[in-house]
Amino acid sequence: MISILMPAKNAEKHLKDCLNSIINQSFKNWELIVVNDNSTDETEAILKLYSLEERRITYINNRGSGIISALQLAYKNCTGKYITRMDADDIMPFDKLELMHNAILKNPN
Repeated sequence: MISILMPAKNAEKHLKDCLNSIINQSFKNWELIVVNDNSTDETEAILKLYSLEERRITYINNRGSGIISALQLAYKNCTGKYITRMDADDIMPFDKLELMHNAILKNPN
């Protein structure tokens, strides 16, 4: 499994596109740990909705503040053998996780 760690702060403008790009990956064995970093916009509502609709998405509220504490919290809650990260305004190419996984299998060291 690949764990995707993603902090999100006031990301409502791009968040749905970002989440959809992850959900639509060709590689299906992934989990997304997304940490809401004290957003004041609709980020939390979007994350709640997506985490209810997609079981591979885990949504957590950050008690701390900032990207470092958000990533540390995501890391503590991930279960994958491999880890990658994204920002909430990124779009993941359709085959990114598949290409990463295949590269790892071909080059295990």
